[in-house]
Amino acid sequence: MAKRFRKLHGDPIIWLVVLLLAMISIVAVYSSSSALAYKNDTTTSAYLLKQSVFVIIGFAFLLACYIFPLKGYRLLSIPAFIVSIGCLFYVIVGGAKLNEGVRWIQIGEHLSFQPSELTKIAVVLYLARILESKSFKTFKEYAIWILAPLGITCILSIYGSVSATLIICLTAFVILICAGIKWRYIWYTIGIAVVALVIIFAVNKLTGKFNRIETFTARIERFFVKEDLSAMTAEELTLGLQHEFTPWFIWYSIIKSFFFAFIITSVASFYGYNVKGGSIEVGKASTNAVVSCSALILFSDIVLTNIMMQ
Repeated sequence: MAKRFRKLHGDPIIWLVVLLLAMISIVAVYSSSSALAYKNDTTTSAYLLKQSVFVIIGFAFLLACYIFPLKGYRLLSIPAFIVSIGCLFYVIVGGAKLNEGVRWIQIGEHLSFQPSELTKIAVVLYLARILESKSFKTFKEYAIWILAPLGITCILSIYGSVSATLIICLTAFVILICAGIKWRYIWYTIGIAVVALVIIFAVNKLTGKFNRIETFTARIERFFVKEDLSAMTAEELTLGLQHEFTPWFIWYSIIKSFFFAFIITSVASFYGYNVKGGSIEVGKASTNAVVSCSALILFSDIVLTNIMMQ
């Protein structure tokens, strides 16, 4: 195990991007939680600590997956896929209802997860294993090892989450194309998927078994069809604007804007006045200015939120 940790390597840009995204997530949660902390009579540091714990746990899983041997992924691909299908089936017969959706498995009082998230990873591992070991000279072989398992997975997952099912389908579609599957098989898959989708919508219309489909379509309708606000009175509009309104948040945002503006102008001016050379050096100076501004803004956001929202 120690030797594996000493051999950690890889593209430094990817590691840097992962680390930067993790830091941005911490700062974003820390900054945006000020209103929630004020409402719940707590501090933003509590949300900062919670998000930091999640990031540390995530990095621990990332390192564990990194040092795990590739042969292990190959051996676990099919068992993980079977377990994910079992979890999806369990959600249908005995899943927990959280956030107005029966798509969770409850473990104890404080731990729950969505099997669809496990399925996303399991589908990738399964397809990688099958596509690596089989050539699919006939459509029958393709239907047995690819089409049928993916169909079962999508039918079970659409009961809990339509969006997760779409992600699984698109991910599988991209993997099949990148693996060089015959386009004839791809078009057959698309046609079968369309027919299956029509059947599912018809069954839901008659029985209402797939309630998440109605939720998904309702969200699409709300996005494209704007509500008629002409019937809203002036009093209702005023009450809506004043609902849970905190005047201090206005001053808080204005003060932060002044600090951010000072950082952007001063850093950009520093790099601009000190650049030497031609267009290449100007481009490098511009990149350095953007990176420096982003880092300073993130850091100042933490400091200002901690000072002003205590």
